[in-house]
Amino acid sequence: MSNTTPNVGDEVTFTLTITNAGPDAATGVAAQDFVPAGFSAINTISNSGVESPAGTIN
Repeated sequence: MSNTTPNVGDEVTFTLTITNAGPDAATGVAAQDFVPAGFSAINTISNSGVESPAGTIN
């Protein structure tokens, strides 16, 4: 999270970093992150992510 103590109205960026420690290519991988309570108005989700109704980024 880009700002661990945001004020109401501040913009906050969440970044997920996923690494394959393989030696093989990862296939069929899915990632999920939960948006903490109190956050709303999610405007931009990059890399084909989707916001689910329960505040989950898939």
